[in-house]
Amino acid sequence: RGGTILKTVDQGANWNVLNSGSTEYIQDISFTQNSIYVCGDFETLLKSVNGGASWQDFSPSIGIGDYLRIQFIDDQTGWVIESDSYQGIDRLLYTEVINDTLYWRIANGLPEVSDVDLMDFQFLDRNNGWLVISDEYNSKSYIYKSVNGGVDWTLELEEDLKGFTNIFFLDDQTGWIGDLGGDLYKTVNGGQIWDRLAIWSVLLLNAETKFIDENNGWALGFNFLGSTPYRSRDGGTNWYEQGTKNGKIDDALDIYMINENIGFAVGGWIDEAKIYMTTTGGD
Repeated sequence: RGGTILKTVDQGANWNVLNSGSTEYIQDISFTQNSIYVCGDFETLLKSVNGGASWQDFSPSIGIGDYLRIQFIDDQTGWVIESDSYQGIDRLLYTEVINDTLYWRIANGLPEVSDVDLMDFQFLDRNNGWLVISDEYNSKSYIYKSVNGGVDWTLELEEDLKGFTNIFFLDDQTGWIGDLGGDLYKTVNGGQIWDRLAIWSVLLLNAETKFIDENNGWALGFNFLGSTPYRSRDGGTNWYEQGTKNGKIDDALDIYMINENIGFAVGGWIDEAKIYMTTTGGD
């Protein structure tokens, strides 16, 4: 259901529905030390300062579409990917604080053309961030980097690929990028060189590839039979398929590991949403 936010305080044993006050579909969530931020369809951006008990509208006044990805480093520094489905144009918005007032600005240096999708981004601190872009129509993928908090972006890499889908950096040197064709790319020198690690036996590499250390990582692959978690124990060089006791995870969208053993995946269809939990690292 639109606007649904769930909360657990016992590592997933029980989940409570929070009253977000919104009926729009929630797309992403971000946590700071003091606050929770969620974003969603039709310019939905909400903030809670009491653990989700209540929510306030935090939407940018310059918003024109759906908010797909969000990250806040602290309560003054954040970013959101905005998609205008009517014009087919994506933008990245960043925050600027002037005299204790927070404003949203449009990032410079990124393409604002139809059918070029801003897929994912990650900031390592207030200044340094990475963003991946997919141009499926022209079979191009792009990696951009910012060193001034998302104000300006420079093109770091252009590839003839079906499309980058997600990016994850463990630290300022080591990162991974997933590709729509099922490939995975890795850097160990801060993005100077990206190595292709694997050709997957799946059609798509879904929205998340995450590592908890230099060796242990998980990714979501998708084909017409369903979604499947994959795990690597050697930094992404080799992967093996995981699943549930009954087979594959239905339409998995996201995966999050607390540590090497405990983690969660979410999936299912709109009317049958599901939360999966593992205490064995998915094995």
